[in-house]
Parts: sequence; C-alpha cells; structure tokens
Amino acid sequence: MCLAAVGIVAGLAGTAIQFSSGMQQAKLSEQIADRNAKMEEAKGAYEAKQIKRKLDYTQGQNRVNASANGIGLSGSFLDVLADNEVQGRIDAENTARNARNAAQSTRFEGKAAASRARMGAVGTLIGGIGQAANQASDAGFLKVA
Repeated sequence: MCLAAVGIVAGLAGTAIQFSSGMQQAKLSEQIADRNAKMEEAKGAYEAKQIKRKLDYTQGQNRVNASANGIGLSGSFLDVLADNEVQGRIDAENTARNARNAAQSTRFEGKAAASRARMGAVGTLIGGIGQAANQASDAGFLKVA
C-alpha cells in the first residue's frame, strides 16, 4: 500500500512539472511573438524612412537637372514633382501600415500559441489528477459509496 502511495505522489509530481512547463511555454510564446512583432514594426519604420529619403533625393536630383537644362520649376514639371511626392508618401505609408499589420498578426499568433499551451497544461493537470484518483481508488485509498 505504501508503494502505491509513492506511485501516486510521483505521478502527481510529474503532472505538476508538466503543468508548470506548459505554462512557461505559454509565457515564452507570447514573449517571442511580441519581440518578433517589435522587430517587424522597426523594420517597417526603417523601410518607410528609406522610401522617404530616396524620394527626397530623387526630387532634389530632378530639380537640379531641370535647372541645369533651363527648365523652370512650373507647369507640367511641377505637376510631375507633385505627383512623385504624393506617390512616394503613399508608398512610405503603405510600407509602415503593412509592417504594423504584420506585427499585429504576429502578436495574435503568439497569443494563440500561448492559449494552446495553457489549455494543454490544464489538460495535463486534469488528466494527472484523474489518473491519481483512479490509482488511489484501485489501491483502496478512496472509498466509492
């Protein structure tokens, strides 16, 4: 009977360790997803900034070339510059928005993985307690009325 009690306690201890491990995995999943999301946001911000820098450079080069060739900064040339400016800003904003969306998706995936890990840990805990109860009943520690 003492050996049965030791087996039950050891089984419960193993269940507790598995439960703890599952909960740690859940926390780690969320932390990793959050870190990855922050990296995605930073990458998007950098890419958007690079688009703006390239736009500024190109616009400046266009103005210099126009002046060197005797083209005034008016009329259709000015319209082209304005259109380029608008399109460049739109591209930069789309890049930043896409990065934010990807980051949000990454965070959501991390929360889902954490939820699955928590549910697995709880299932392990419940299953372990049920198994211990069955072992205790089989060993005569629990009386069923």
